[in-house]
Amino acid sequence: MINIEDLKQENQKITNLTNVLYKLIEDEQMRENPVFCELMDQFSKSVEDHLIHEDRTVYSDLLTSEDPQIGQLADQFITNTHELRRLMKDYTKRWCHSDNKDHSTFVEKTREIFSLVDRRINLEDNKLFPSIANIA
Repeated sequence: MINIEDLKQENQKITNLTNVLYKLIEDEQMRENPVFCELMDQFSKSVEDHLIHEDRTVYSDLLTSEDPQIGQLADQFITNTHELRRLMKDYTKRWCHSDNKDHSTFVEKTREIFSLVDRRINLEDNKLFPSIANIA
């Protein structure tokens, strides 16, 4: 059985981290602070763990649903998951643990990642979770 509440709690943790980090990225000196780096790592890990949790618990049930629209929704989320993972990996490699000192671009790229993750969470809340509830 899929526990939607666990998935929602994971999303809330990610949102909370994003809200804090969104404020911290403005301060250029924060990038040198080890606590900031730990929070960025925690954000990345939380997103990846959440995606893995969904992979393991959600999509097989949705893909085997008799409703073709639910199967299509699962396909869309799986495609989005692959793309989000790729973008997160590229971002982490380029910005989280690099000596790149271009702060304005760092802020821009970080905001883009936060926005992508926020959109994903909104899609889950508004499309994925209601679909899970309908097949349960």
